[in-house]
Amino acid sequence: MNNTTENRGVFTQIYQSNANQDESSKVNAELLVLKKDSDANLEIDPDSIIPDWLTIGSDVLFNIVWPSKGVVIFSGKITYIIGQRVHIGNLQYRETIQRRKDVKVRYDEEGLLYSGDKLSKFSIRFKDISAGGAGFTAEANERTRLTLERGKTCILSFVPFDEKRIELTSTIVRAAESNGIIHCGIAFKNVRPGVEMNLRQLVFQLQKRETLKDKSSNKFESIEIDVFMQD
Repeated sequence: MNNTTENRGVFTQIYQSNANQDESSKVNAELLVLKKDSDANLEIDPDSIIPDWLTIGSDVLFNIVWPSKGVVIFSGKITYIIGQRVHIGNLQYRETIQRRKDVKVRYDEEGLLYSGDKLSKFSIRFKDISAGGAGFTAEANERTRLTLERGKTCILSFVPFDEKRIELTSTIVRAAESNGIIHCGIAFKNVRPGVEMNLRQLVFQLQKRETLKDKSSNKFESIEIDVFMQD
């Protein structure tokens, strides 16, 4: 196996290894080069502010949001910084948060859904979400029954964590009505890489919240994996 991978476009986040984490403390970056059990080169997002703790010699963690695969956590030490580029040495694999199969997590928020005409939007309530699709409910009426038929294409629109709105072309894969409520499942179609990364970040954050609620959970146990997530 080749121990080096070059893959621009793979989203990462860098954060302190010895501090409580929240989203404001994480630094967005792009993976440039990853050498298994050795080191990595990252490029800080130009819109991110480099914090004071991100200096040569700092012990850090970083996650790789691997398109269509999942999230892998590494630890290491910053050995040099040139402009927006950061080199991390003493690289060690820590754990896998998302496995090869897309992870579905609970998501209790509102969204909008429409088919063709934006004027026909109606509200939905999420039940769960993954990088590949979502489950939700909607009030049963003439309009929603017409839109929420298995096999039909629709547009899902929502704003995760009050940030940038996401709109996803989707296919209805299941729909069942009960007591005036339609229970649906959709699969996302032709998701752009940048949007997929945003979805994986959302799922990752929801997973962390669930973990904090139940620290005794063992569902995030570390496993031995191929660092490069090859099929």
